Amino acid sequence: MTIRLVITGLFYLLLSSNSMAETQEITVCTGSKEGAYYPAVEHIRQHAEPELIVTALETKGSVDNLKGLEDQICQAAIIQADAYFLAQTQMIELSVERTAELYDEYVHLICNRQAGIDQINDLKENSQNNTLLIGTKGSGAALTWEAFVALDSDYGRIPTLPFGGERALTQLIEGQNSQCMLIISGLRSKMMREIDQHGDILKLVHVSNSNFKDKKDGRGDSIYRFQKIPSGTYEQLQRRFFGGIETIIVSAVLVTNRHWIDQNPLAYQQFAKAVLAARPYILEMMATF
Repeated sequence: MTIRLVITGLFYLLLSSNSMAETQEITVCTGSKEGAYYPAVEHIRQHAEPELIVTALETKGSVDNLKGLEDQICQAAIIQADAYFLAQTQMIELSVERTAELYDEYVHLICNRQAGIDQINDLKENSQNNTLLIGTKGSGAALTWEAFVALDSDYGRIPTLPFGGERALTQLIEGQNSQCMLIISGLRSKMMREIDQHGDILKLVHVSNSNFKDKKDGRGDSIYRFQKIPSGTYEQLQRRFFGGIETIIVSAVLVTNRHWIDQNPLAYQQFAKAVLAARPYILEMMATF
């Protein structure tokens, strides 16, 4: 009887020590507090507590998040789907698991109507006379443009400037030094609603490249998906266009370090459960972001 009690005690002690060895917290690299990534992780945190402590770490976005994963500053991160592809082209080796697609963002290519541009390929066919505003360094638009160039080197001939936000908008409306701007956002985001007010001068144009359709990253996941921005989404920017605007979807993807998952399987289960529970609230947030 005594031996049985000792064995039973040792068994529970072993279980207790194993559970204590596993962490009950995770740090997620996000983005600016004004962006969408940070509040998305706040939704996940609310669904994870008290079983798991989730900390949202403010960063500069996808590029910064990849470095955070590489340097083990964070155990998970939200990145654009094309960020992982770019990391591979730069020989950055990351062992991550795709935990969930959180929401979709769309490539918006907005051009001055006087430039005579109807689709993205018009830019490279007349690259000497067209300049594209791709956002500040490290921004989602700059990252996507870098991926476009990696996938189709002809895009590298197009002159670009690192302007984004209001500065890019004023430059584009003026129309002398730049002809188009690139924005990665959800449909009818705050910035896109503001741009739509200038539809007498600006227009939304098609973004389509058949060479991109079969491109996959090292994990075998498609880098991009293709869809139309429905007709009437932007009342002014889509004037005189019928049937919607062809474009590319860039998913916001949550990835987690595989080594951390292997060391903390129970914590990862809690994390994945919280992510799935939070996703409807994240989608609701993005509808009004």
